[in-house]
Amino acid sequence: MLHPSKALIFSLLWGLSTSLMCKDPNGNEVDWYSVYKSPKNHTALDWKVRAGLAHFYLDVHSPQWRLIDQPLNSTQHQLYHTLQQIYKPQSNTLMYIMYNDEKPDGLLRKGGGHTKGVVAFNETSGFWLVHSVPKFPPEKSDGYSWPHSALDYGQTFLCVSLPYKQLETVARQLQFNQPDIFDHQVPTDFLESFPVLRDVIAETPPEGPPWASIQPLTSINNQAFLSFAKANNFHADLYDALVAPTLKQNLLVETWLRSAGTPLPSNCSSKYKVLKINNIKLSEDVEFKETKDHAKWAVTTATDQHQTGFITGKNQYVLKMGDSSASPYACVGDINRMDSQFHRGGGTVCIQHAAAWKAFTGVVNGYQDCP
Repeated sequence: MLHPSKALIFSLLWGLSTSLMCKDPNGNEVDWYSVYKSPKNHTALDWKVRAGLAHFYLDVHSPQWRLIDQPLNSTQHQLYHTLQQIYKPQSNTLMYIMYNDEKPDGLLRKGGGHTKGVVAFNETSGFWLVHSVPKFPPEKSDGYSWPHSALDYGQTFLCVSLPYKQLETVARQLQFNQPDIFDHQVPTDFLESFPVLRDVIAETPPEGPPWASIQPLTSINNQAFLSFAKANNFHADLYDALVAPTLKQNLLVETWLRSAGTPLPSNCSSKYKVLKINNIKLSEDVEFKETKDHAKWAVTTATDQHQTGFITGKNQYVLKMGDSSASPYACVGDINRMDSQFHRGGGTVCIQHAAAWKAFTGVVNGYQDCP
């Protein structure tokens, strides 16, 4: 029989070894991280940028964008390490849900949510990986790989490590998002503890209004997040009608604007303006227009004052780093500012974190300002 103190130590070590969390580029557990994949650029100095496999990373310990040495099609970076917890053979006791409106087999979801991500939990903790990449990730049976179709454009990710009890909130938000689930494993114990998971797996939408949900999330290390989710019947833009009014601040928003429907210009008529980003600069070697970016993210910005400089001959303004925000939020999600997506589910997850806000704000190299 173990001595009580030794039993306690063993229990603690076992708990640590069996936690399920986001993983950093070295495979270490991390509370949260964000990734910005750069578009393919044939003239770039770095071969990974030329190949469309470069990505920049920040997390709670190092909240500034830095280029990761390993390409996205390798097996030594944060996405691989995070998802490998699902792909490894010993993962039969955890729950996971993979969803994407464009499945790995190329099939498109019609009428459901425009939403992409992975949720995975064991009976201690888990992670929610929100992203913008079509056809990603592969099903569990196929193991990790990076889709060849995802080389050309920019993409974004946000991974949040969450305690077990937060699975209830994540599941309820997913029900509003109306995801297209292409692979899942949800043991009976999870269904009994969180009955809403049955509705998520069955892709059962909310029964009635309200057609949107705003829920706080708290990470394992007590970082505050705010999750915004809308259902198909919301019939409005997520950022204009939900995020900006809730945060009571102007937003700078970057999303894909080349799908079916009409892209939305900057919204200058509402109390809280939503401004369209049109140029991004991740480093001296990585600068691109929004037409090369499939990412979906936003940052709060000053309500009444912008320190901007006009670029002669272009309908574009440059954001100066002196801008302020009442409460600094950076948001990463999966839905676009297109009129065609008024009638589709989707969402964004916002982190209230000054350094993360500064990092996202710092890559804004131009936006469509109001007259």
